[in-house]
Amino acid sequence: MSADDDLIVTTLDRIEQQEARLLSWGLVDAFMTAEELRGVIDDVLNTLASYDGVTLLDADAVQAVLTERALLFDVGDEPGERFRTRMAEGVRLLFRLRQLFPKHGGPTGWQAAPTLVADFRFIWRRRRYPKRDVPADRAIAEIAAVAPDILTAEATDALIRGLGPSVRLARFQVEATKRILSGFSSAYPQATLVSAGTGSGKTLAFYLPALSRVASHIRKDKPDSRWVKILALYPRNELLKDQFAEVYAQARALDETLLAKGRRKILIATFFGPTPEDRTRAASGYGPRQRGKWPDHRDGVICEFIRCPTRHCAGDMVWLNEDRDRNVESLRCDACGHRMGDDEIILTRERLKVECPDILFTTTEMLNQRMGDSGIHHLFGLGSKAERPVEMMLLDEVHTYSGQSGAQVAFLLRRWRTLLKRGVSYVGLSATLRDGAGFFSRLTGVNELSSVEVAPAPSDMVEEGAEYMLALRGDPVSRTALLSTTIQTAMLASRILDAPGLSKSHGLQGERLFLFTDDLDVTNRMYFAMLDAEGRNSRGAHDPSRHPLGGLAVLRRPMANIQRRLHGQDWQVPLEIGHGLNSADRKVVGRVMSSDPGVGRDLDIVVATASLEVGFNDPLVGAVIQHKAPREVAQFLQRKGRAGRSRGMRPWTMVVLSDYGRDRIAYQGYDLLFDPELSVRSLPTGNRYVRRIQSVYATLDYLSLQIEGAPRGSVWKDLSGATTFGPSLRRQERLAKAVLRILEEPAEQARFTAYLGRALKLTEPEILPLLWDHPRPLLTEVLPTALRRLESQWRNRSGVHEAEVRNSPLPEFAPANLFSELNLPEVLIALPPLNGEETPPEVMPIRQAMRDFAPGRVSRRFALTYASERHWVCPALDPNVRQSIALPTIMDAEHIGEWAYEAEAGAVRVPVHRPLTIRTEQTPPKVLDTSHARLSWKSQIVARNNGLLLDLPRRDPWAPIVSEIRFFTHQNLSPVEVRRFATTSDAEIKYRDGSSVQKSFVFENDGTAAAIGFNLAADALCLRLSVPEPLWASLGDNSSPLCRAIRTARFHHQATQGPFLAGIDNVFAREWLAHLMLAALSNEAIAKAISLQDASENLERNGADLSLEETLNLLFQSAIVDDAEAQGNTQDKLRQDLASYLADPTIVADLHRLATLLWTPISASWEPWLRLRFAATVAAAATSAITNLCPEIDADGLVVDLGSGPREAEDTLAEVGGLEIWISEQSPGGNGQIEDVLR
Repeated sequence: MSADDDLIVTTLDRIEQQEARLLSWGLVDAFMTAEELRGVIDDVLNTLASYDGVTLLDADAVQAVLTERALLFDVGDEPGERFRTRMAEGVRLLFRLRQLFPKHGGPTGWQAAPTLVADFRFIWRRRRYPKRDVPADRAIAEIAAVAPDILTAEATDALIRGLGPSVRLARFQVEATKRILSGFSSAYPQATLVSAGTGSGKTLAFYLPALSRVASHIRKDKPDSRWVKILALYPRNELLKDQFAEVYAQARALDETLLAKGRRKILIATFFGPTPEDRTRAASGYGPRQRGKWPDHRDGVICEFIRCPTRHCAGDMVWLNEDRDRNVESLRCDACGHRMGDDEIILTRERLKVECPDILFTTTEMLNQRMGDSGIHHLFGLGSKAERPVEMMLLDEVHTYSGQSGAQVAFLLRRWRTLLKRGVSYVGLSATLRDGAGFFSRLTGVNELSSVEVAPAPSDMVEEGAEYMLALRGDPVSRTALLSTTIQTAMLASRILDAPGLSKSHGLQGERLFLFTDDLDVTNRMYFAMLDAEGRNSRGAHDPSRHPLGGLAVLRRPMANIQRRLHGQDWQVPLEIGHGLNSADRKVVGRVMSSDPGVGRDLDIVVATASLEVGFNDPLVGAVIQHKAPREVAQFLQRKGRAGRSRGMRPWTMVVLSDYGRDRIAYQGYDLLFDPELSVRSLPTGNRYVRRIQSVYATLDYLSLQIEGAPRGSVWKDLSGATTFGPSLRRQERLAKAVLRILEEPAEQARFTAYLGRALKLTEPEILPLLWDHPRPLLTEVLPTALRRLESQWRNRSGVHEAEVRNSPLPEFAPANLFSELNLPEVLIALPPLNGEETPPEVMPIRQAMRDFAPGRVSRRFALTYASERHWVCPALDPNVRQSIALPTIMDAEHIGEWAYEAEAGAVRVPVHRPLTIRTEQTPPKVLDTSHARLSWKSQIVARNNGLLLDLPRRDPWAPIVSEIRFFTHQNLSPVEVRRFATTSDAEIKYRDGSSVQKSFVFENDGTAAAIGFNLAADALCLRLSVPEPLWASLGDNSSPLCRAIRTARFHHQATQGPFLAGIDNVFAREWLAHLMLAALSNEAIAKAISLQDASENLERNGADLSLEETLNLLFQSAIVDDAEAQGNTQDKLRQDLASYLADPTIVADLHRLATLLWTPISASWEPWLRLRFAATVAAAATSAITNLCPEIDADGLVVDLGSGPREAEDTLAEVGGLEIWISEQSPGGNGQIEDVLR
């Protein structure tokens, strides 16, 4: 950075700091006068103007540069009077966002558009980085002193000097390199966790020692020696692609050194989903979906996992047809012509089988499934084909390995190292963690004394530049979807950034925006809505028919209307930044998700899910928007801290939140949202569910060892289904004999047991339950099932072929994918044809499928191609509110029993059908995406065993409340049957003409009432409560704070769910009316020092200071726009709706009857509601206690039921009465969470 640039940044810092103080108080219309601005600049000049190289010597010159770089703007009515920075004006415009459509065009049309943002919170703070203060010569000398050999030291020297003539390293990078290189001299496994913030240079701390060590081996080994030296393991494909490109580029720095010594270049490869089988499959893929096919190019096919590494190019790398025809694995950039030769990369699995790279990039899933594949496992350093074992394993984004998925990876690494039979140097890259060394030790299985965390010390950190963090709370009054707020936020935020290619800010602002969601349905909605908002069609092309004038941003083009500008509807600043706000200004929108991977080139806005969140490098990303509260802190840290940015960039992080649920809590704690601390990561390796799954995988590893010498193949595939292929049959025959030996020969069984203990790092007492105890014991269920299938070729005793699960050995005992749930009930989703072609069905977990495709709900979950592609389940509508749906018309289902649920008249039995295939249809164009439906869920829990009754401590403070706790677990052969079903789907179908229809779809089959649902055998615990009898009489004085709070809660509950206001279907409208009534009563009571009852009487006879209508006007008051050209300020729809309700005497009378709950004494009629309220409070406390005592438990994996529902005759608790709380697992078969509570 030049001296002038330093002066500009320092001045900008000072101005923004003054603005940020006002913005933090919510004041967006403040500005700096010319005198104030000159004072700030003069203060900076007095400090810096004497520095060498400064040529900006007066305030006018500094102000001119700030203006030229679009960092400072003149926002006054007269030139030179008032100023704001890009940051301050950006916040102002975001806060003033309205939902403008073409109908709101013209100078005053904006007044009729609903507001989108109710409030905001803003934080300005410095960015922090490790200091780069270690000169290259010193770093090289320090590293050479600990390098295992002179060749490694020479390679390190070449790499560091290749970074630039004046390069300096951070101290932690030098220490990490020294630690990793010194570890190669040890015969024991070592673990090094490099822990620092995103973008701080962690990757350099890995590839310096890694590439140096590889280069040393290439120089020492025989010229034809080929073995994988480093295994780089990733949880997600997008991160793997990014790091592959990074290491490829860095490896080229050693080409000259190696070639000068007569040696080959470093060779790298990938082994994951997009790695094609061979040159033919790269162009054709597999099956009707062309899995594994690379995108077509006029001259060949485009490589899926790397872009051009040439600086500022990022073109597509093409495998030319002429090279494919000659079977030459080489790539050429279609933009700059850069070539990657076959001496640098391996492209196909076919070549990988015969030639090992030096560094292999793969995924946890690939390692798990292919360790037992004799044709390929040499790539992991395993088997007789491996020339030598792997030396180093890289684990990136270690902080994301937590919970049960992290425990699965921990056992995977233990199993791999057992097969490897040698010590490995584990290197982890992570955000800053508490107890990082201990966590990495638990993850890798390395002794904690051999696990070290290398991180920048606080004294090594330096503060530079700034970052902006903004939380926007959607406006609940406007009744617009939060999705609309996020879309408009993205439209504006992308235009607060630099215009592509112009870079007016000289790198202080980025050019690209990432927009994250946590739901595939929402991602697709967001993507197509963003395309439409930018004036583009589903294919991303300009859409002149629908948007001839451009995207919605054109509506903000400046006009001669002062009020429009003051209210933030003129985007003059984006125009000055370089965004056209015309028909040509249509941002390029892309999408990244599991079914649509890969960040495209030249994108302005990227709509993404978790597929992109982990560590993806992009130097152009200037803003990250999170739609709704993030589900996981580690995920959000990755999203907001994009790697690859320049240190001088001032990035934006925005979170768009609703006013409800988790969003509301996140908004109230916005400071913790933007600066979360990663707590000690839980790694529940003691969880028996995880251990049982991993014991099955370890059994497959063991069996692969027992059939060495068999025809080449995979145990994973051998146990996935029948075959007629001769070599595969011979493998299965040998596999059956190996299984039989384990079951029948004590000595072999002992060897098997010992292997499991070594592979999983468990003691014999920990292994024995996995062999013999329920659920899913290896020796009495898993292996006998495998043997039966191998011997019968997957036929049952009747000779009928059993159903096979593709690529899934023993699916009842271990999931096909490492991070999937076991035995999760699933449903096929049949999709309508697309463009006349059949669409393959999709698979979803049954609970999610029933929720997402409840009749009347519009879903975009599987809408990948066109904006018009939307799916739903809905019959032709009749004029009635209640409408029957015959199940055979919408799904294929099987009858699973007659279950009972509680109704007003008592228990009702209904036949229940489990959906097998749900048939969806294309949603009609006239129906809006916001059409929603919700199933009326019923539950029934059946305990056919007494379970385990705990002895409760007599002096426990819970003793007066909880009389009994029972555990029902698979481990003790006493799971419960959990039944979830629905009899109706309550829908609100909205149309483009503004109308809507309320429907209650009632399920029926053969003309009789029916339900859809599922059941599962799950672990659960039951708390039986001791409720004071009667509860209503035990609350004390009716005027006590407790009773007043209970009456208010009852008032709100009855408003939304009780018999009052029955004529209003909209629950939110009921809630608003209740708030309105409470506000009117409170105002009257406080103003006149009277009771609420007296206030109600005044209000009823029109004697109150403020009527209900006047209270409504007061609550919804808005600024009056004094504009001679105004066409009238249209009241928002919610206000109109509430006013119409208040004009109805029946509704007003209902409100007054409802209000009596606020003062009438609590009586016996309240008892049922009070008991449920009491149970819900205890349930919340119990759940909180469970998650606090067992932090490894995921609360989202548990379900709370207040009662079991009607008892079945076979229920062992049928004769037991009283109030119950059931806490059960969502997954069948016992996933260990209730067991953890029991322990």
